[in-house]
Amino acid sequence: MAHDLGIVVYSVSYSLSPRAQFPIALDETFAAYRAVARRHRKVLVAGSSAGANLLITTVLRACRGGARPPLAAGLLSPLVDLRGIGDSYVANDGRDPLVSRDEIAKFSAAYLGAASPNDPEVSPVLADFGRGFPPSIVTTGTRDLLQSDAVRFAWTLHDAGSPARLRVREGMWHAFEGVPDIPESEQNLHEVFGFLAGHL
Repeated sequence: MAHDLGIVVYSVSYSLSPRAQFPIALDETFAAYRAVARRHRKVLVAGSSAGANLLITTVLRACRGGARPPLAAGLLSPLVDLRGIGDSYVANDGRDPLVSRDEIAKFSAAYLGAASPNDPEVSPVLADFGRGFPPSIVTTGTRDLLQSDAVRFAWTLHDAGSPARLRVREGMWHAFEGVPDIPESEQNLHEVFGFLAGHL
């Protein structure tokens, strides 16, 4: 991203579960975002999977007055519903080479601790987007275990009046953009970065 967009990029090294449970990583991510927003006039954000989960709620906190919201967001295979519901959790279990339904359930439990998966700060698909959300591009693949999360979240933004572009790549799995040198990964990142650059 730094190379393709020619911008300064900050990566948040948030605390990991199960040692750090909700809301520790979220609070750290928001604190990092707020510091970046104070330092830079124009801010873009991007996150993948669980990182996208933290990022979405961070942006919501910013939109509610906690900081200046970003200009746009790139959300890759976002984990937005820790209740683990949706057609893809069944249809793509065993088809996604990266994660399984059982693994997501274990990861979610380790992160949640005593928190409820119904908490909108845990499952942002349940949050109120009435105060707006920046223009977003949401990506997933037809074999992504979390495809339902991505599709439902894109519609959640759309229904709230927030501009959202959804891209579903044929045959791709969860967070496939992290695999280097495959054409679909490069094409998807190129589109995401182009979308973000268009809002600078």
